[in-house]
Formats: sequence, C-alpha cells, structure tokens
Amino acid sequence: MTLSITSSLPALNSELREIEKDNITTPAEFLHIRKSADAELEALKNSTILAATKDFQKEIDGAAESLQKLALAARKNKLTSEDRAALVAAVEAQVAYLVLGYKSSVERLNDFNHQ
Repeated sequence: MTLSITSSLPALNSELREIEKDNITTPAEFLHIRKSADAELEALKNSTILAATKDFQKEIDGAAESLQKLALAARKNKLTSEDRAALVAAVEAQVAYLVLGYKSSVERLNDFNHQ
C-alpha cells in the first residue's frame, strides 16, 4: 500500500512530485516541507484563525513525531511481514481519516465562501 498527496498549491505539489520520484522521503525533504508549512501558517493575518491554526500545527507536529516513534518501534521489534502489513494498513486508514477531515471542512471553505 501507498498513499500519495496532491496539493492545489502549485509549488507544494511540485515539491511533493519531486519527493515521490525515488519513493523515499529523506530527513532533509521532511524538514523542508515542515518549514514550508510553518511559513504558510505565519503568513496568516487573521488573529483568530492564526490561533486556531497554531493549535492545529502543534497537533500535526505531534502526529508526525508519533509516526516516527511508531516506525522506530516497529524496526526495533522486527515485525513479521504480516504484522508490518497490518501496521501499514492501520496507519494509512488513520491518515486517510485526517485527509477526509480536511476535505469535509477546510477544503469546503472555497465552496462555502462563494455562495
């Protein structure tokens, strides 16, 4: 299994396509995307939205760290291929849940604000 991301932001989408080319996300690529995401957040002008988005940023940082810890624990425990497949399926389902949360909320703001 694999997950891929497509962004409506041309620059981000281009970076994501570049990262996908070798099917490996290096620490440098990971940190670059994180810094870019943080820069997008800092560009927000509405203080109420900025505060809520900073809370979201903390949660995403926590989720990304949890994924790293999970992968490290899995490596240390030398999972069987069956256990590894189950772990990947479980995590992909959680990430899909997050993406659908975005699609059913923030992504819909474009439609909502134009009515």
